[in-house]
Amino acid sequence: MPHRLAVAAGQILGGRATLTGPSARQIARVLRLRPGHEVILFDEEGTEHTARLLRVTASRVEAAIERASRPGRESPLRLTLAPAPRSPPGWTSSSRRRPSWG
Repeated sequence: MPHRLAVAAGQILGGRATLTGPSARQIARVLRLRPGHEVILFDEEGTEHTARLLRVTASRVEAAIERASRPGRESPLRLTLAPAPRSPPGWTSSSRRRPSWG
Protein backbone atom coordinates (compact mmCIF):
# COMPACT_ATOMS: atom_id res chain seq x y z
CA MET A 1 0.00 0.00 0.00
CA PRO A 2 1.43 3.42 -0.92
CA HIS A 3 2.39 5.91 1.78
CA ARG A 4 -0.05 8.80 2.32
CA LEU A 5 1.33 12.31 2.83
CA ALA A 6 -0.41 15.63 3.47
CA VAL A 7 0.59 18.47 1.14
CA ALA A 8 -0.61 21.99 0.37
CA ALA A 9 -2.67 22.26 -2.81
CA GLY A 10 -0.14 24.83 -4.11
CA GLN A 11 2.59 22.18 -4.18
CA ILE A 12 0.80 20.40 -7.01
CA LEU A 13 0.82 22.23 -10.35
CA GLY A 14 0.46 21.04 -13.93
CA GLY A 15 0.59 17.32 -13.23
CA ARG A 16 3.71 17.64 -11.05
CA ALA A 17 4.23 17.81 -7.30
CA THR A 18 7.24 19.52 -5.75
CA LEU A 19 7.79 18.92 -2.05
CA THR A 20 10.41 20.68 0.05
CA GLY A 21 11.28 21.02 3.73
CA PRO A 22 9.93 18.49 6.24
CA SER A 23 7.89 16.62 3.61
CA ALA A 24 10.96 16.00 1.46
CA ARG A 25 13.02 14.90 4.48
CA GLN A 26 10.23 12.53 5.55
CA ILE A 27 10.18 10.86 2.13
CA ALA A 28 13.96 10.70 1.66
CA ARG A 29 15.33 10.07 5.17
CA VAL A 30 12.53 8.51 7.22
CA LEU A 31 10.57 6.49 4.66
CA ARG A 32 13.65 6.04 2.42
CA LEU A 33 11.58 6.09 -0.74
CA ARG A 34 13.33 6.21 -4.10
CA PRO A 35 12.37 7.28 -7.63
CA GLY A 36 9.68 4.97 -8.95
CA HIS A 37 7.83 4.55 -5.65
CA GLU A 38 4.13 5.38 -5.63
CA VAL A 39 2.70 7.73 -2.98
CA ILE A 40 -0.68 9.27 -2.30
CA LEU A 41 -0.63 13.01 -1.69
CA PHE A 42 -3.74 14.55 -0.16
CA ASP A 43 -4.47 18.24 0.18
CA GLU A 44 -6.66 20.46 2.34
CA GLU A 45 -9.34 20.53 -0.36
CA GLY A 46 -9.98 16.78 -0.03
CA THR A 47 -8.27 15.74 -3.27
CA GLU A 48 -6.05 12.67 -3.30
CA HIS A 49 -3.30 12.55 -5.92
CA THR A 50 -1.64 9.26 -6.78
CA ALA A 51 1.92 10.15 -7.74
CA ARG A 52 5.11 8.41 -8.85
CA LEU A 53 8.36 9.78 -7.43
CA LEU A 54 10.76 11.13 -10.07
CA ARG A 55 13.59 12.75 -8.05
CA VAL A 56 14.27 12.32 -4.34
CA THR A 57 16.71 14.32 -2.21
CA ALA A 58 16.47 15.35 1.44
CA SER A 59 15.71 18.92 0.40
CA ARG A 60 13.45 18.39 -2.63
CA VAL A 61 11.17 15.69 -4.00
CA GLU A 62 9.53 15.79 -7.42
CA ALA A 63 6.69 13.50 -8.43
CA ALA A 64 4.46 12.99 -11.45
CA ILE A 65 0.74 12.97 -10.73
CA GLU A 66 -0.83 9.88 -12.30
CA ARG A 67 -4.42 10.46 -11.22
CA ALA A 68 -6.50 12.58 -8.87
CA SER A 69 -9.75 11.79 -7.08
CA ARG A 70 -12.01 13.17 -4.36
CA PRO A 71 -13.06 10.15 -2.32
CA GLY A 72 -15.87 10.55 0.18
CA ARG A 73 -14.22 10.55 3.61
CA GLU A 74 -17.12 11.87 5.68
CA SER A 75 -18.82 9.34 7.91
CA PRO A 76 -22.46 8.59 7.04
CA LEU A 77 -23.20 8.50 10.78
CA ARG A 78 -24.80 11.48 12.48
CA LEU A 79 -22.94 12.54 15.62
CA THR A 80 -24.37 14.65 18.42
CA LEU A 81 -22.11 15.99 21.16
CA ALA A 82 -23.36 16.76 24.65
CA PRO A 83 -21.59 18.33 27.61
CA ALA A 84 -20.40 15.99 30.34
CA PRO A 85 -22.46 15.94 33.53
CA ARG A 86 -21.28 18.13 36.38
CA SER A 87 -18.74 16.55 38.73
CA PRO A 88 -19.76 15.81 42.35
CA PRO A 89 -18.61 18.36 44.96
CA GLY A 90 -14.98 17.91 45.95
CA TRP A 91 -14.12 15.98 42.79
CA THR A 92 -11.90 17.81 40.31
CA SER A 93 -9.58 16.73 37.56
CA SER A 94 -6.66 18.01 39.63
CA SER A 95 -7.57 16.06 42.78
CA ARG A 96 -4.88 13.58 43.76
CA ARG A 97 -7.04 11.52 46.07
CA ARG A 98 -10.55 10.29 45.72
CA PRO A 99 -13.04 11.87 48.07
CA SER A 100 -14.97 9.61 50.42
CA TRP A 101 -18.59 9.48 49.38
CA GLY A 102 -19.69 8.33 52.86
